[in-house]
Amino acid sequence: MNIFKSKLRNGREYEYNPYLKQLEEMVEQMPDYNPFYLDLERIMHLETVVGDARSYGVYSDHNLSQAKTIFEPNTILLPHFHKEKEVILVLEGELEIVFVEENESEYSVMIPQYGVLVIEPMKQHFSRNKVKTIIMANLMPFSPQFPLPHDEE
Repeated sequence: MNIFKSKLRNGREYEYNPYLKQLEEMVEQMPDYNPFYLDLERIMHLETVVGDARSYGVYSDHNLSQAKTIFEPNTILLPHFHKEKEVILVLEGELEIVFVEENESEYSVMIPQYGVLVIEPMKQHFSRNKVKTIIMANLMPFSPQFPLPHDEE
């Protein structure tokens, strides 16, 4: 395995392999407002307070980014927002979306199975669920942060 030295981290040089360098570059390019990372299979792993959530690219063009997201039971996402309008369709389970106002007050909306919720651009929010939940998330227009379908890589 090709190991090489890289930039300083915490005042020290450190060593890592080229695959870790590629991942680090991907993370550095991601904006702070969208807490997630993409693995080498282009699966988006959403950062959570607790639990696990991952997204898979379904469709993408210049007007729309679409991803299927699976939330394991008892998952809470970190608060975030998107520059784009987000439309959420719950395919299985139910999902609570909690909106965070500028004064840090919160209010929530429960989306039942087959329910839809539209989240306006720049609206701070997070989600939580009790049972395994699967959603289809659409961002309009296209979002470069959403995972691309495997056939579009």
